Amino acid sequence: MKTQIRPDDVRFGTVQQTGKKTVIIAVADGRQGQTRRLFLSHLRRAEAEQSTVLFATGQKREINNNDKVAYIPRGDDFCLWVLKDEYDDAVNACLQTSTPAL
Repeated sequence: MKTQIRPDDVRFGTVQQTGKKTVIIAVADGRQGQTRRLFLSHLRRAEAEQSTVLFATGQKREINNNDKVAYIPRGDDFCLWVLKDEYDDAVNACLQTSTPAL
């Protein structure tokens, strides 16, 4: 399954606490002390394809405190999310492969 997203929909945070099925992140673009719970089952792999960023079902990875994450809110308890370095790599690949507007 692949999900195309717009960069405007992406929010950022930092992992504060890891659990067996969830992680708690500090929301970077929210109020001081605001947190969000992300489910490990919603972790995705970001990839660039034809100048878009896609979040695709991926492999489980080790997640540590202070890891940077990017996420796309989809309702109260469902967020597609990805480790931020991977998201940045996908966005950069899109920028390199996109054709300039005429």
